[in-house]
Amino acid sequence: MSRERTLIAVSAVLALGALGVSVYLSIQSFSGGAVAGCGADSGCGEVLASRWAKAGPIPVSLFGAVTYVMVLCGLGLRWNTEQRSSLGPRLLWLGSTLLLIAAAWFTYLQVVELDALCPYCMASHLVGFGLAICCIILAAQDPAVKAVPMYTLGVVAGIALITVQLTVTIDRAPQRAPNPFANQDGDTVIDDLRYVSLFGGELQFVLEDGPYIGDPRADQVVVVLFDYACPFCKTLHDLLDQAISADPSRFVFVPIPLTIDESHNPYVGSENPRFDDSFERALLSMAVAAADREKWKRFDAFLFNVDGTGSFPSDRAQARIKAEVLIGNAALNEQLTGENLAKHEAALKRNIGLLGLLPEDKRFIPVTTTPGAPEHLTTRFDDIEVLYELLDSAKTRP
Repeated sequence: MSRERTLIAVSAVLALGALGVSVYLSIQSFSGGAVAGCGADSGCGEVLASRWAKAGPIPVSLFGAVTYVMVLCGLGLRWNTEQRSSLGPRLLWLGSTLLLIAAAWFTYLQVVELDALCPYCMASHLVGFGLAICCIILAAQDPAVKAVPMYTLGVVAGIALITVQLTVTIDRAPQRAPNPFANQDGDTVIDDLRYVSLFGGELQFVLEDGPYIGDPRADQVVVVLFDYACPFCKTLHDLLDQAISADPSRFVFVPIPLTIDESHNPYVGSENPRFDDSFERALLSMAVAAADREKWKRFDAFLFNVDGTGSFPSDRAQARIKAEVLIGNAALNEQLTGENLAKHEAALKRNIGLLGLLPEDKRFIPVTTTPGAPEHLTTRFDDIEVLYELLDSAKTRP
């Protein structure tokens, strides 16, 4: 075998291997399946769950797969020595340019932007770099084909991909009116969004942004601070569900998860081992809610064992599996890594801090409240009329 054909054969093996990795990652991205060896707390999981793993809705691995197919076509045309086609070297020039740009760009993102490395990605880019060198050597052996036009096309295509990533995939928060309540409780609708403020303005949110159960235009908002391992919280949860089913227009229920595990909660710290995993359960709930609020309702019911078929409190490992089944491993990893994880942890710590605003003799869970109520309910009740009395005592929202 000639030296040229040997180089073509080696290049083809490299391209096929990289193509296999790209196709695998693309399939897992579209299906939401788990990538082998990539947990939420791994560098691999963080990279593949980041916004840089896609250009718009398309996983970047799919662009890589197309490039490797292009290179394989160029190698196949180059292999045919009897009928030389100028298309072969052109594809190799274009493919090598794209591979070099991709290797540089995505290595930069992992090292600088994410400070995390994905072994699959780095292996693919390393192979791509070597393959690009081989393609340049092979294409250069046909001087009749000019490299500059294909280089230019490759640079333009690479810049286009980077531009899409920098513009389309950047999360932009929708423009919203500021919360109209400062240092006070309130509940009002502005531009079809319901703004709520509680605990003297320490808890402010737009109802439609977070998880809720019931009609968002119900008469009143009922907020409950709770722990997923608390039996009294489970009783109240079931009671609220029943009340909403009986009268959907009366109130909408907004859950505020927290933990009373003593290692995380300085206000209502419990040594009971049933609360050991409460922090993790609450994070999982927030992650699922952020990914899909409708599927969160099923996850919330699972954690509280609403149908009575599971355990209470739920096992942390089983809760993780349930979350993955509902929203997919990729979506869950995206919520439990990087900026999203930091956001959920900050919100959970804020929720815990709300207990510190209560008088020491009132620091019990669940805490039930509504804007305008003269006090927060910390009484553990199993009669919905107690809640109705709280709602009736609250000031009417503007």
